[in-house]
Parts: sequence; C-alpha cells; structure tokens
Amino acid sequence: AIRCTPPDALRALTRRQVDTAELYYIRGDVEKACELAAAAWPEPAGAEPPVRRRALALYTHTLLYTQGPAAAQKLVDDTLAQAADDPWLRSLALAFAADFNSAGDRPYARRIAVEAIKICDELGDRADPIAAAVAPMALAEIDMFGGRGLDRSLIERARAAQSGQSWIPFIDRAEVHLGLSAKHVDDLGTSQAILTRTLRQAQDVGESSAMLILQAHLAYTELLSGRPEAARAALAAFDAAAREAGPGIGEPGSLTVSRALLAIMDDDLDRAEAILLAALERLPPIPIVRVVMDTPLGAIALLRGDVERAITLLAGVLEQARAVHVNEPSVRGRPEGDLGQALVTAGRLTEAAGVADELAEIGARLERPTLTGIALRVRGLIATARGELDEAEKLLGAAAQAHAASPMPVERGRSLLALGQVQRRRKAKTEARRTLQEALDCFTAHGHRPLARLAEAELARGQRAGAGSVLTASEQRVADLVADGFTNREVAARLSMSVRTVESHVASVFRKLQVRSRTELAARFKQ
Repeated sequence: AIRCTPPDALRALTRRQVDTAELYYIRGDVEKACELAAAAWPEPAGAEPPVRRRALALYTHTLLYTQGPAAAQKLVDDTLAQAADDPWLRSLALAFAADFNSAGDRPYARRIAVEAIKICDELGDRADPIAAAVAPMALAEIDMFGGRGLDRSLIERARAAQSGQSWIPFIDRAEVHLGLSAKHVDDLGTSQAILTRTLRQAQDVGESSAMLILQAHLAYTELLSGRPEAARAALAAFDAAAREAGPGIGEPGSLTVSRALLAIMDDDLDRAEAILLAALERLPPIPIVRVVMDTPLGAIALLRGDVERAITLLAGVLEQARAVHVNEPSVRGRPEGDLGQALVTAGRLTEAAGVADELAEIGARLERPTLTGIALRVRGLIATARGELDEAEKLLGAAAQAHAASPMPVERGRSLLALGQVQRRRKAKTEARRTLQEALDCFTAHGHRPLARLAEAELARGQRAGAGSVLTASEQRVADLVADGFTNREVAARLSMSVRTVESHVASVFRKLQVRSRTELAARFKQ
C-alpha cells in the first residue's frame, strides 16, 4: 500500500507508514518499525494531528530500543522546541520523556510527568489518549522506584485513558504495567495472574516482542513465589519464542537474573556467576543494570563464604541504587538480608543495624511483611553475635511470623533456620529440631538446594554425640561444620564469626580431640 501511494498524497502515505510500523512492531521487528515511524514523523503538513502523534509515540519507543536513550531524548527535545503552541504534541513528548527517563534521571522524569498530566487535565476530554495514559504510568513507576509504594489510582487513570484506543502495544497497556509492578510491592498473585493472562493474549495475536518480555517477568515472579519449576517452564517458553521470533529484542535483564537465581537454587553457583558476568559485558553500563546483577552476585559470594566480596558487592548495590534514586528494596533485588548477614559475620554490627533500621522503616511505612521480616532477621543475627540469645530468639521468632504473611516463602525458611540455630545454642534441643525441620521442609518444597543442605547439616548436628563433653559450644558448632566438609571461610559465614576465630576454634578442636586432619575429624564424628 505504501509503494502504491502517490508521493504527493502525504496524508494517506503517512497514515499507511504508521499503520505498517505498528504491524512490524507487533511482529517484533523493532528496527523496521523505527524506520517507518521515522519516515512518517518529519512531515508536519503531511499528517493529520492524531496520526502524527501516533508516529511520535512509535518513533520515540522504537528509537529507544534501537539507538538508546540519548537518541530518544534528542527527538523529544526537538519536538518540544517545535511544539510550544501544540499542547497535544507537547504533552505526548513530555510523557514519553518521563517514561524512558524513569530508569535514569528520576527527579527530571517526575517533574515532566507531572507537567504532562497537568496539560492533559487542562485539555480534559480533548487530551491525547496516549499522553494521558503514558504520563501517569511513568509517574507510578518513578514513585514506586523512589520507595513511595505503588499508586494504583495512577494506573487506573491510565487504563481509563486507554479504553478508547484501537491499538496499544501489550507492553504499554495499563494492565500489563500493573502486572510488571505488583511483584515489587509483595503482590505476586496479581503479577502472576496478569502476566499469564496477557501472555496468552499476546500469543493469540502474535505480538512477539511482548511475549518475550512477559515471559521474562513471569519467570522472575515465579521464582519470588518459590516455584522454580514454573520459572523453568517460563524460561523454556521464552527460549522457544525467541527462536521463532528471530533477531529483535534481546534478552531482558529480568530474564538473565531469573536464569542466575534458578542456577543458585540448583546449587550451581559457578553457572549462576557466569550468567551474570556475561550479562554485565553484554548490557549497557547503566547503574540500574549493575544493581540488579550485583545483588545475586553478592548472594553467590555469601553462599561461598566470601564475606568481604559479598559486602563489597551488596554495599555497592545500595550506593549505586541511591545515586539514581532507587529506594525500593525489591527493585534492587532486596540485597539487605544478605548484606546484613555478611556485615554481622564480619563483626560490623553497627553497619548491619543501619541496614536493618532502613529496611524496617520502609516495611512499616508501606506495610510490607517481607521487608519487615528481613529487618527483624538481621536484628536477630546482630543480637546473636552479641551473645544476647533471649533477644535473638524473640527477634527471629517475630521475623518468621512476619514472613508467614509474605508471598516469598524462602525468606521465612531463612528466618526459621537462624531461629533454630539460636535455639540450639540455648540448649532448647526439641524446639531447635522442630524449627530446623520446618526450615528444611520449606527449602525442599521450594527447591532451594544450598539452603536445604545447610538445614540438613544443622539437623544432623543435633543427632551427634561424643565430643560435646570436651568442646565448648562454639567449638562444637565449628567442628560440626568442618566435619560436614565446609571450609573455614564457609564456616565463618554460617556462624557469623571471623575467619581467624574459626581457625582458632579448629586448632582447639584438633588438640582436644587428638585428631590431625579434617578427614580424621569427619571420620570421628561418623562413629
């Protein structure tokens, strides 16, 4: 149709270019969609205003994917310079600039989102429907990232603005925006339901680019829910859809993180680390990318017992996130639990308390049991390190109770594991055994092998006899882990001790039990 349109029939030509660009976008051919949108955009006299605004929306969106934020920002700036007397075009340019700057300059993005909403309010029923939808969705995301929670009224406003539009890319729909965002505020059920439903709809119409993004976020949501097999199925579906779609949108960061988290749960830490490091080489060097990749890298370091590396990575996550105004813990991968544990292990209790205090404030303000539970667990670990076992048991019990209201079951298992360890130190053997078994059942049910292995070791430790009469309580705990094959560094991470303290305990154990090697110690404990 484009080829058969006379060059002087500018209105018809522009309309057909935009229609065709939308079809290419649906197919996932973003570069061709961008090429056609670019051809339609520069002729202000050749397009009806609504068609021209559609061209700007599509051109900005596809330019962002193909050439990056700088190119999209230049288009917006040029448009604003030319549209001083055109509130419709101005509101649209501001809305899209707010949208793609929501991951970068958030104060600027928030200011222009508010300005776009104000223009739409002034225009009333005559407002451009795309601007009237994009601006409130951008503001909702900016505020959520900033730690203000998710304002669903803004998303509902966007949904109302979109109700009369004939075609909206799936990924730009208000319902999908809610599905992508709800998982960040502990509402995993809403995310799962919306992502699953809209994924089927995208498949029905063959919108390949949307299918890939929706599958990526569904996989991540399933992992948060403690459903690794469902996440594995979503990853397999993504790979199949990507092969069918061919070149186009690359692998989203959320999918890369999902692959790494699944490898961690499978106890394949080397593979998880390789996935994340490869992604850091492939993806653009922007702070939010570094944040979401470094959080699981820090978790890997902690599981390996490399406490100092874990602290470096996870403290860096918080520093980088704050620099770009990302104050929502879930957006940065909730690094606080691992960071707090690592800081306690390193003896940096004041810093650990600061991490817990910040998280507790956010959890209370936003009524988020996951964050409240993690904060209580870190405080419990601090009390344990100080030898305040009664207080530690109280805090860790409260953490487990808070996590009972959280949709992320593995976090409850972690708090139960810490609680069981404290109960064992307090000689409450029956309670410890019951708590540790509950932690093990949680980790097993939700497929977290490294944590299940640790819970199994704690349970087995309670069944041993022989050495307890000659070893101190601390020496016994160290000896149990060494006999299970853990390195000194791993023992230090698990017992919140320094490596030097562990080495001292190991030497004392060898002397008291008259053994000369770790192998001999393990054999002694098997008797």
